[in-house]
Amino acid sequence: MSPSVPFEPAATQLRKRATMIAFSINKNVTNLYEGRDCKALATQAILGALVHVVQELDGFCLVLTEDGYQGWVSRQHLSPYQDSAPGKRLSVTSLIAPIHVQPRNSAELLTKLVLATEVLVTKARVRNEFAQLVLPDGNIGFVERHHLGPVVELLPALPIGLRARSHAIKDIGRNAVIAAKSLIGTPYLMGACTSFTIDCSALMQLCYRLRGVQLLRDARLQINDPRFAPVAVDEPFGTDKLRDGDLLFFATDGLVNHVGMALSDGRFIDSSGVKAYGIGVGISSRIGHARAESFVRALRLSTL
Repeated sequence: MSPSVPFEPAATQLRKRATMIAFSINKNVTNLYEGRDCKALATQAILGALVHVVQELDGFCLVLTEDGYQGWVSRQHLSPYQDSAPGKRLSVTSLIAPIHVQPRNSAELLTKLVLATEVLVTKARVRNEFAQLVLPDGNIGFVERHHLGPVVELLPALPIGLRARSHAIKDIGRNAVIAAKSLIGTPYLMGACTSFTIDCSALMQLCYRLRGVQLLRDARLQINDPRFAPVAVDEPFGTDKLRDGDLLFFATDGLVNHVGMALSDGRFIDSSGVKAYGIGVGISSRIGHARAESFVRALRLSTL
């Protein structure tokens, strides 16, 4: 995915955020569009995500997301951000978690939350192994407790033992692959970034975020991440040199437009559309695959 909406450097974002009002997304998945006409999808944001309003006009807000994207969203999908609300913050660990209006599966559905959604739990255990949630719009919901787990915090960029860091980084790659495999079968949609539908770069971002590493949103930005180092591979793919979790980048006419994740068994996993050799998240063989002709670089996480 390549954005039409401008991406801004971190320093610029910080200066802007200091003067902007913070809001939370109050819908399970909200589309952020390139314009107020809602014709072109820029990206998505999930319930509870923190956004900052850059501009408000005619019932729409131009918001800045935590990963640096801008997009227009309906004002109705925003609620005031509350950093100190009482309760315990947990994260959805299932691909989809049904939220009910009462603590039983036969009760009416309030919404469905996606993987990695952070929720505020006000009662950890109610009838029938349900937990009680307060959603950003103030609604009370109930979810089975097995859908929830601890919030994954970002790993600190601190100097630790070189051997320990190397081991930890290998584990991140392996675990990112496990997360990606759990999403096999998820449909592709350019601009989408959830376990409902997802594009190629969002798949990489989500799987690494679940392991404590925040990537930028787009493939053309991910390829320039200074924490990743080039992996010397033979053309078109050096199957013996790639590890689980290495990022594989592809380009058309010199422009990076796709990214996948290497598996140590000589294949890779990605999310692609019907015009790009596949539909949704799946595993492909690198050897003899049509993607080989557009392969440009392999990168490996080398530092935190």
